[in-house]
Amino acid sequence: MAVSSIQKGDVADYDELSTHTRREGSLNTFYSCFVKMAITLGAGIR
Repeated sequence: MAVSSIQKGDVADYDELSTHTRREGSLNTFYSCFVKMAITLGAGIR
């Protein structure tokens, strides 16, 4: 994965500094959907 679970907090902090809005929920939703899609595609490749 390009962004690990540890880096999600840093991404959220950087986004808040850049946009002056808190969007941790949206970032976590996008991340979890991306992880689920990657797992599904990985399982289909076998």
